[in-house]
Amino acid sequence: MDKELQKAKEEYQGEITFTDNDRNKVLEKISESKLTKPSKGIFHPFPVISALIATLLIGFLFLTNTDLLVNQNSGSPEDKQVEGYIVKIEDNEALVTNSDTQQSIWLSDIPEEFEIGQKIQGSYDNSSSTQDSPTLNDFEIKPSHTIEGSNMTEEEVIRTALTTEDYSRFDPIMVRSVEYEPSTQVWTIQLSLNDRGDWEFNIDDQTQEIMTEHDTETSQEPVIEEIINEYEDTITSLKNDDTQQINFDTKEELKNYLTQSMSETLADSHIENYIMERDGELYLRETEFPTFINTNEAYLTEEIDKDTYHAIQEQDTELTNHIEITYIIQNQQNQWIVEDVDVQSLEQNSVKIESDQQAKEEVKKALQLSDQYQLDYEGQDVPSEEYEGQNLALIHVYEENENATATYGWYYINLENRAIYEYDIATNNLTLMYDYNGEEYVKVE
Repeated sequence: MDKELQKAKEEYQGEITFTDNDRNKVLEKISESKLTKPSKGIFHPFPVISALIATLLIGFLFLTNTDLLVNQNSGSPEDKQVEGYIVKIEDNEALVTNSDTQQSIWLSDIPEEFEIGQKIQGSYDNSSSTQDSPTLNDFEIKPSHTIEGSNMTEEEVIRTALTTEDYSRFDPIMVRSVEYEPSTQVWTIQLSLNDRGDWEFNIDDQTQEIMTEHDTETSQEPVIEEIINEYEDTITSLKNDDTQQINFDTKEELKNYLTQSMSETLADSHIENYIMERDGELYLRETEFPTFINTNEAYLTEEIDKDTYHAIQEQDTELTNHIEITYIIQNQQNQWIVEDVDVQSLEQNSVKIESDQQAKEEVKKALQLSDQYQLDYEGQDVPSEEYEGQNLALIHVYEENENATATYGWYYINLENRAIYEYDIATNNLTLMYDYNGEEYVKVE
């Protein structure tokens, strides 16, 4: 220790007064002692350890920042995205597939609200090593709406197609498309069923049942006999043994029913010919139904093209004599229906009228009526006993507007020779107006 410092200490211990000047000297010596501390050399432990710690710290920060940059660029391998339809649910797992991205994945720990047919979007954790299927983290169920006034939603259509049959062996199942046709009220859904290929379903929007299903890569030939019988059953089912009233509230409802087995054009024709409206109710007219092909008798089938067939049969009946009936059967919206019916007389030089529709058309042609007039076939009740035995049909010609119906006239047409009579309701008499010469109508003066 410095001599002056030692002396000052001894003086202090000897009860010698320790002045401010002495105190300042002590502090100066302490300061000089720090400034003149001898060097320990470059290998002194403290500098070496400090440098080593600094080096390790810099290296750690570099590695940490590098890993952070990698994760920012590539995304966490444990956070995966999923979007698609739920096509299977087993226990607590769901199979989600997407035909656009070809993604197919089983997810575990699914919520109770998951149902087949739903479209979801979310993420899952792929890091778990304790189970085969990754765990669903977060999700959103996409809303499913009806389309253009349909009863079913897209979700319900998919669920109907996938739950009708056991698809457990098909993995994956891809939903390729879901479409709705308002005019026929039919949904069409295409699925990819692994080794079974693409499969197409037609689902009735009203009954929510599958109408047809077939492989889209193969041509589905129609079962002609079933189509013919279904067409006849659809029409004859309207008849009620107790009353002429039918069980439909509107003509639109009736048309939707008829178009299950026939075209819209043919349905409109049948409604016009066989249905009348009275006091807000629908009734069958007092007339015979059209002539049908009898599948218990021989008939011919002709393939016109892959979507068109003809069913042809000759018939001899008391009402129609010798005729040939042809059903034009077509595939429309993947549904086989009767598109049209053609009836031709095979009698030599016959002018006989073969249908109610033809009777109306002949009256319209003879009277040279414009399209503003409507014609109703009112049956074959003759006006009096005087005309018993004559094959006559009554036609009502009228014009409708928003306020009322104006009758143009009442006419009888002879179904054997096409002669047309004017009917006077007041006197119950018939007046011959036109004769038919085989080519045209000639007015009787």
